[in-house]
Amino acid sequence: IGSTELDTARRIIADSDTRLDVAGAWAVMQVELFTRLVGHASLGLIAARRRLPPEVLLPVFDRMVEEGFLTRHGSLLSHTDAGARE
Repeated sequence: IGSTELDTARRIIADSDTRLDVAGAWAVMQVELFTRLVGHASLGLIAARRRLPPEVLLPVFDRMVEEGFLTRHGSLLSHTDAGARE
């Protein structure tokens, strides 16, 4: 993400009514994106698409599960009701 795009993303998140921080919003949006594109989302799929080791992304996805915005069933991630609202 370029500097301008990152600034835009931060502004959108700040101006929205979300309870999520930038990292959390990104993680929740990735689950939405991959679920729409391929019918499911997993950490491995998201990491591969972003060309990052899964370990880099794991903390934010774990946090979103702990905070109740995502659920993990095996390797698949999905939204909770709270995550879908965000």
